[in-house]
Amino acid sequence: TVGSRPGPPGGGGPPPRERVFALALRAAPADGPPRSLQDAETAAIVDALAPAEGGAGPRLLDWSFDTIALERVLGPAALPVVALAYLRSLPLLSSPSLPVQEARLARYLASVARGYRDVPYHTATHAADTLQACAYLHSRALLAGRAAAPAAGASPSSPWGLTDVEVLALIVGAAVHDVDHTGHNNAFHVATMSDLAVTYNDVSVLESHHCAVASRALRVAEHNFVADLEPGARRAFRDMLIAVVLGTDMAKHSEHVEQLKATVDAGVPLDLDNAADRRFLAQAALHAADVSNVCRPTETAAAWADRITAEFHAQGDEEKARGLPVTRFFDRAAPQLAKSQVGFIDFIVMPLFEAFGGLVDCAEPIAQLRENRAYWAERCAQAWRGWLLRQGRRGR
Repeated sequence: TVGSRPGPPGGGGPPPRERVFALALRAAPADGPPRSLQDAETAAIVDALAPAEGGAGPRLLDWSFDTIALERVLGPAALPVVALAYLRSLPLLSSPSLPVQEARLARYLASVARGYRDVPYHTATHAADTLQACAYLHSRALLAGRAAAPAAGASPSSPWGLTDVEVLALIVGAAVHDVDHTGHNNAFHVATMSDLAVTYNDVSVLESHHCAVASRALRVAEHNFVADLEPGARRAFRDMLIAVVLGTDMAKHSEHVEQLKATVDAGVPLDLDNAADRRFLAQAALHAADVSNVCRPTETAAAWADRITAEFHAQGDEEKARGLPVTRFFDRAAPQLAKSQVGFIDFIVMPLFEAFGGLVDCAEPIAQLRENRAYWAERCAQAWRGWLLRQGRRGR
C-alpha cells in the first residue's frame, strides 16, 4: 500500500514502482499520465529515483535531475512522488519525535498536486522542481565556520541543524509553495483588485493564498498527517511552513540577499540553537530553490524559460484587454526571451546564489548559471546581429 514503509529507515532506496503508481493514480487526472508500468520510458524515469551508482546518494539529489521528464510519465503525480522519494531517503519518517502517518501524507501531497492549475509555468511540476532543488541544497553541508554546533534537538536528517518538524515543514512548504497559483503575479492581482488581493489586503497576495490552501487541505481527516504531533510540534510545523512559503514572495528578495550578505560579511556563525536563524536559513533555501530553474542544465533551463514566458505573455494579453500597462517582458508582440533571462540572472538569481553560497556549497548551480548566462547572452547577440542585418537591408 502507499502507506507502508520501504525497508529500513534512511536506506536511500526508491519506493517500489507499484507504490509510486498507487500514489500517481491518486494525483493524476483520469485522462492523463501515469503510463503503464510496462512502459520503458516510465520504468527509466521511476528508476531515476534509485540510489546513484556506488551508493553516493539518490539520483534525486543530482543537480541535473529533470522533473520535466518525470512529468511526461507521471503528470502532476511527479510532485508527491518526488516529495515522498526524498522524505523516504531520510530517517525522518521513522523518527519517534515525528509520529507522521505516511499514508495520510501521501494522500495530502496527492491532493496538493491536484490543486495546482493548468497554467504554463506555476504547475505541480514547478513545485516538484523547486522541492528537488530545495532537497539538493538542504543536502549540502554548511561551510566551515558558518554555524555554531547544532542544537540538541537537531534532526539527523538535517545538515543544517533543523529539527525533525522543521525539515518536514521545509519539504512540505516546497510542495505547496505555489498551489492554486492563478498564472498572474501579485502586481496583477493588486492592479485589478482581484478577490485574492482584497482578501489579503494587497500584501503577499499569492503566497498568503498558497498557505491558506495548504492549511485547508489539512482539515480533511484522511489528509491530516500532523494530527498525532504534540501541540507544540504542530505549532512549530505551521510556523515554519508559513515562514518559508511567505518567504518566496519576490518582494522580499532584496531583504533575503542583504541579510545573507550581512551574515556572511559579519563572520559571525549562525546560531542553530536559535529558531530565528534556522528559519532564516530555510527561507533563503526555498527562495533560492524557487528561482533555480535558470541554474539547471541549459536545455532544461531553456524549457523552463519557454514555460514562464508563455505565462508572462498570457498575463500581458489580459493587461492589454483591461487597458492596463503591459508589464515589461510580458508583451508577446515584442518577445525578448533571451534578454529577460540575462536580466533575471544578473539582477536576481546570481546575487542570491552567490550570497547563499557564502553559507552553503552552491558551486554546481552557480557554475551552471554562469554557463547559461553565456548561452542567453549569445542569443541576445544573435538577435542584435539579426536586427542590424535587417536594418541594413531596409536602408538599401
